[in-house]
Amino acid sequence: MKLPSASEIKRKGDAYFRSRRTVRTDKNGLPVRDDEGNILFGSDAPYTVTGYAEAIGLGTVEELFVFPDEERQLLVKKALLRIEAYAEEHLFNKDSFPGAKLFLSVNFKRWSDKVAEDEGIDEEAKSALDKWGK
Repeated sequence: MKLPSASEIKRKGDAYFRSRRTVRTDKNGLPVRDDEGNILFGSDAPYTVTGYAEAIGLGTVEELFVFPDEERQLLVKKALLRIEAYAEEHLFNKDSFPGAKLFLSVNFKRWSDKVAEDEGIDEEAKSALDKWGK
């Protein structure tokens, strides 16, 4: 498989994140604006690692980690940071906490170590989580 160029990753990645956002509307269906008149957006659909990988044209999540050059690696790292931040914010909501915690533990190594300690996950399960070592 041919890996996407840096410009493709940027363009397709930006389009992916935009596609997950919706305009906030008031009770009359009109866009909600801030004090400066800018339209406010919400994020109705979650950001996912798999969705991002697919959006930029990859066949697997693992392909996110095979880019040979620093420019493409940096673009992917920034996107993963954005996805991680989105999930981390959901830890503060009691309804989304369990899902956010699981998502972070499966997709981001530093979270999997903490979950394994907190919940007494056995070494075999921890090893399986480590393969995602992001």
